[in-house]
Amino acid sequence: MSGDNSFQYLTTPEQVQAWLQAAQAADWLAVDTEFVRESTYAPQLCLVQLAGAPGIALVDVLALGGLDPLRAALESGPRKLMHSPGQDLEAFATCGVQRIAPLFDTQTAHALLGGATQIGYAGIVEQRLGIAVDKGQTRTDWSRRPLSAAQQAYAADDVRHLAALEALLREQLEAAGRGAWMDEEMARWEQPWAPVDPLAMALRSRGLERLEPAEQRVYAALVVWREDRARRADKPRSWIAKDGLLHALARRRPETLDALRAVPDLPPGLLRHQGSVLLDVVAGAPQQVPELPAPLPRAALKALQKALAEVAQRLGIEPAVLASRGDCERWLRSGEGLLAGGWRAQEAAAVLAAHPPLQPPD
Repeated sequence: MSGDNSFQYLTTPEQVQAWLQAAQAADWLAVDTEFVRESTYAPQLCLVQLAGAPGIALVDVLALGGLDPLRAALESGPRKLMHSPGQDLEAFATCGVQRIAPLFDTQTAHALLGGATQIGYAGIVEQRLGIAVDKGQTRTDWSRRPLSAAQQAYAADDVRHLAALEALLREQLEAAGRGAWMDEEMARWEQPWAPVDPLAMALRSRGLERLEPAEQRVYAALVVWREDRARRADKPRSWIAKDGLLHALARRRPETLDALRAVPDLPPGLLRHQGSVLLDVVAGAPQQVPELPAPLPRAALKALQKALAEVAQRLGIEPAVLASRGDCERWLRSGEGLLAGGWRAQEAAAVLAAHPPLQPPD
């Protein structure tokens, strides 16, 4: 890869294909994206940044009209180097690219070495490589054309240091005996992208535990309704209904339009256009939503979390890297999930044996 600050701006399939042909000289390809989604449900992919043997390329997805010239290189072929690719994978999926493989995520590698789980690209480049990266274009509108020189330079920098980062992190992972951990994590990332199930989303919602069981089922039904409506309208979830409103509806469980009208902060337009639908969702929740699992005993969950936190401290990683609250809950309910196998099960074997899955009541 070139050591200067130059890059190519690609707008045609022929240009992309020629660049990728030259990129075959290396076994890696650094990748990043720029997209907008402030007013839409799905991200609108605008730009794909690449770094490889020919240097850096900015691929104008809007000019190309899609990702067909890039699809094969992204879904297979050389190792893709990315930083925190979760949202990038969703953006690629909206354009028909369902998986990125093989993959190396610098954020995951950083966390497995004891770094923070939430660190941006600029932060990790400065911390690991001692290089300051300009983040002045973070809130730019990537859908507007032409892109300014400052926008293009910013976008190019987002892939400029990924190869150096990967080389350093891979060496440190191997030295720490954690290369296999990284391989295991990347195998999960490389699965085809799938949207989050709305019911699972509802079960992870903040404040759900403050609702009674019947109210929880209404809330879950409302989340499923909102997700479907947001997707169909291609609008952000919060534009359809905010979380606070769904909680209020779940608590009140209105049965009539008058009762619905009395719900605080209910937008008049939502009442006018979706009032009857909301009443149907509330009334039908017991039939639409399966009975939700009973809350886990708080003492059992806290005890497992505390014990796993001690394992994480011994390993020198953040507790969330070893197991999230959701991972702990899934283990206690069924003995399944991330704690059921792989490096986590090996490192925490004694703790998991001391905190076995809870037996369901008869």
